[in-house]
Amino acid sequence: MIEQKIPTLNEKHLEKSQIGIHGFDDITDDGLPKDVESFNKSTGGLVDEYNRFEVLPGLHVNGNLTLQENIADFGGLTIAYHAYMLSLKGKPEMIDRFTGDQRLF
Repeated sequence: MIEQKIPTLNEKHLEKSQIGIHGFDDITDDGLPKDVESFNKSTGGLVDEYNRFEVLPGLHVNGNLTLQENIADFGGLTIAYHAYMLSLKGKPEMIDRFTGDQRLF
């Protein structure tokens, strides 16, 4: 009975729902080229930044391989920063001569 009430999702719906969870993980679809192009354009700076990180002398991070994690970290940090700023209610905070921004970053 319950199964009949759940709408069926085709493969394309499932693929597109995964974009919100996993980025564009190897998803190919004739309807997505503009979305993929837009995604690559908007994340290019993040990829370039991580490509410059040197883990060991001569060994750099591959920003394309770490992109999903980098987006998640950047998003989490952005949300945390905005929540912190809201908590201050317009009153800057100094602790040990450092502003909240200086301590966060």
